[in-house]
This record gives sequence, structure tokens and C-alpha cells, in this order.
Amino acid sequence: MSKKGLYRYHALDNTETLNFNLKFWNWLTFINNSSTQLSFVLKVYFAF
Repeated sequence: MSKKGLYRYHALDNTETLNFNLKFWNWLTFINNSSTQLSFVLKVYFAF
């Protein structure tokens, strides 16, 4: 693999990692913002 190809591969990999991290933090923030909603969901979940 050429140097340029290797660089492009790493850039793609980093972009995917960044996207995953953004989704993960958005998810965490969502849970923090809706903790009452989360506890409700957990109660409903464990009721079954």
C-alpha cells in the first residue's frame, strides 16, 4: 500500500471513530438530560 493510500485509510478510520464517539457522547448526554425518563423506562422494562 502506498503512503497516500495508508494515510487515506487512517483518515477514514479516524472519522469513523470520531463519529462513534460523537454518537456515544450524544447518547450519554441524552441519558443525563432525561434521567427521569430513563427511570420510567427501567421501571417499565423490569415490570415485564
